Amino acid sequence: MDYEAERSRAIKQSLERNPQAFQPKIGVAPKGCHCKKSSCLKNYCECYEAKVACTDRCKCTSCRNTESDRIAKAQLASARESSRVTSASLLSVASGSCISTTASASRFSDEESDSDERSDPKTRPWFYLRDEVIEATTTCLVAQADELENSDSAEEILEHGILHEFANAIRKIIEHSQMAGLDVAQQDLFH
Repeated sequence: MDYEAERSRAIKQSLERNPQAFQPKIGVAPKGCHCKKSSCLKNYCECYEAKVACTDRCKCTSCRNTESDRIAKAQLASARESSRVTSASLLSVASGSCISTTASASRFSDEESDSDERSDPKTRPWFYLRDEVIEATTTCLVAQADELENSDSAEEILEHGILHEFANAIRKIIEHSQMAGLDVAQQDLFH
């Protein structure tokens, strides 16, 4: 009986200090990300799972799965790889064997001009996938599906038509990005 009285006093004191002390914590999620795989702050980041960088359209907040962070990680990995290659070549020279290992084995260049080009967002494919472009593409796909469905086409023809329309949309996006990329390259030449 004494323990029960002490217990109820302790509960009352706890509730006086923190009225929500015994509220259930289920369903209460902290804001932001806590992803362990991508080192952002989110438990599950759909963007990281899809192997794309997070953008302003994501539900992530203060996430480190962005393109600039990916470039930094790639440069760090490149630096580590080139240091391994350099140390391997030094060891081969020291041991007398002449195995040609160069930094060209790295997937990334160490030239400064490449880093400037990578930092330009116009060189990134998702720069051109704005909401308007996605909405227009979706509208075209739905219109194509409606047109083929109204003509009582077979399911295979319907799928083929929709895929053909999607291919056309992607082709136009790629052409536009390549033309814009050429414009950026020409501007760099003249400045």
